[in-house]
Amino acid sequence: MALQGVAKGGTVVCGGIHMSDIPAFPYRLLWQERSIVSVANLTPWRHASDSPPIRQPYEPPKDPLVQRRDANKQASDQYKAKKKAAKTEYNQSVKSAKQDKSAEKKANDAKMKQEMSSTPADAQKN
Repeated sequence: MALQGVAKGGTVVCGGIHMSDIPAFPYRLLWQERSIVSVANLTPWRHASDSPPIRQPYEPPKDPLVQRRDANKQASDQYKAKKKAAKTEYNQSVKSAKQDKSAEKKANDAKMKQEMSSTPADAQKN
């Protein structure tokens, strides 16, 4: 028996999954502060049919100041995105208006040139 070979103050560790009953033994084997410890209950998932427990990573709670900073940053990013979209839309509409005005001006210039070139000829005929 293991207790017979353990020195004073020693410990016998029983670490089996399916252990047999511990037989009766004389008290003198425990004398001099020897002890018997079972570790089978500390690792119940090591049984062949069990799987190890799933451990979720610990995520400490966020600091309220960090949450506020993140919320402010998100709101600022949304504002900047909306502002950029509005600016782009405005620039496109201004560009389109300039192109329309330029095309209208060219059409008016062409019409005026045609009128001016046809007017002197008519004036000479009279």
